[in-house]
Amino acid sequence: MPTTLESGLVLLILLAPGFIAVRVKNSLLSYRPPSAFQETVEAAILSAVLLPVWLVFGWRLLKARHHLMITSTTLEPLEMWTLLPAAGVIALVYLVISPVLGVLYALIQANQPYRTAASKIVRSQLDVHAHPEVWDRAFNRDIQPWIRVVLKSGTSIQGIARFAGLSPAGRQLLLVPLPGVPESLIRLDSTGAVLEDLTTRAEGVWVEIGSEVLFVEIFG
Repeated sequence: MPTTLESGLVLLILLAPGFIAVRVKNSLLSYRPPSAFQETVEAAILSAVLLPVWLVFGWRLLKARHHLMITSTTLEPLEMWTLLPAAGVIALVYLVISPVLGVLYALIQANQPYRTAASKIVRSQLDVHAHPEVWDRAFNRDIQPWIRVVLKSGTSIQGIARFAGLSPAGRQLLLVPLPGVPESLIRLDSTGAVLEDLTTRAEGVWVEIGSEVLFVEIFG
């Protein structure tokens, strides 16, 4: 049975490659310095990724451990050919595999390919195929612009846009009056005369942007 000291050394050997990989990643992404907690979590995760490597070459380490235990009790000379392969495994993990893992992790952090993949999966599962467009960019902000929706019939409606449907939702606008301003939500005829004053409708008016709409004017 391993002693407490031996268990600590084994744990240190297993976790150290993760910290090496994280340090390599941080050196490549210096503009994203992680907190101490985040760095520890990342190191633990990357160390777990390397567990298959330890399992493949673990017999070398166990053989070296067994040889050290025997020589410590019998005082026999150490056999370097037994210890060198174990040292080679540790050197391979520390000096080659861990830095390569850090580089790969930095590439993943920089390019975030999982975001694109997750977006495709979510869109396919939800049957969503719309993409951001000019309409989204015009309304995806905190400013509530003044809007005039002109219909093909020549009439129009204007007011403050409180809500706009963005992709993948249908195009629609919730127009509301400006508090305290008369005729700030109105319906106009083709000449610009007021057909209906909707200012008293505090809940606003929903306008579907469909085939009957000629164009929409946005006044910052």
